Amino acid sequence: MSINERLKEIIEDKTHGSVNAFEKECNVAAGTIAKTITNNSNIGIDKIQKILQRYSDINPNWLIKGLGNKLLDNKEIDEIIDFKQKINLLKKIIERDEIIMRTKDELIESLRMQLNSLKGGSLNKQTG
Repeated sequence: MSINERLKEIIEDKTHGSVNAFEKECNVAAGTIAKTITNNSNIGIDKIQKILQRYSDINPNWLIKGLGNKLLDNKEIDEIIDFKQKINLLKKIIERDEIIMRTKDELIESLRMQLNSLKGGSLNKQTG
């Protein structure tokens, strides 16, 4: 079974065969998936990502490679959700650390300027 045949099966399951409704649900430009199926052409990874984002119960391995079950079981869905939550937490930690690094750099620059100012002042006192 090709990816387009699996795609047709998903469309049948999710929107009772309505490609238009499926495209809308997945936030894909009208006619994109219909054209892919009609022409039996390759679907772009960006479309696959949108489909999998909209329908998180679809098994990516099944859709792309035809491996495993069509739908993920609850444990697999929970693992994906947990993984996404961990990624979001790591993104927040990175953002926080970037702010800390910028603040540290600004503080170092400010201290450098103060040090240079003090050095210049002490040189003036020594020469005067």
